[in-house]
Amino acid sequence: MRDQRKFKRKLIEVVTHFRYNDVDEFIQEHLRDISLGGMFIKTSHPKRLNEKIYFKFSIDQGITLIEGYGKVVWANEEGMGIEFISLDEKSRALIETMLEIKDNLK
Repeated sequence: MRDQRKFKRKLIEVVTHFRYNDVDEFIQEHLRDISLGGMFIKTSHPKRLNEKIYFKFSIDQGITLIEGYGKVVWANEEGMGIEFISLDEKSRALIETMLEIKDNLK
């Protein structure tokens, strides 16, 4: 079967924090892959289609690496696919760098 994705993806295993519109606290889950168009979050409690989330990846020192807004575009028993709605330039540039590094390692 042919891969019909618009954006190339990078497989990754990172703990991420995100917040739903109806929750004040951040929830911690595992990011499994990322592209310029979105990401897959592994969770046993996926949210409803079209629900919006705020996400933030940071390192131990509290420095934010990637931050933005997205919406749930699909969900199953393994997790949910998030389409990016808004990413700042710094976040977009870091994702582009991650994807380039993957290509250079082949």
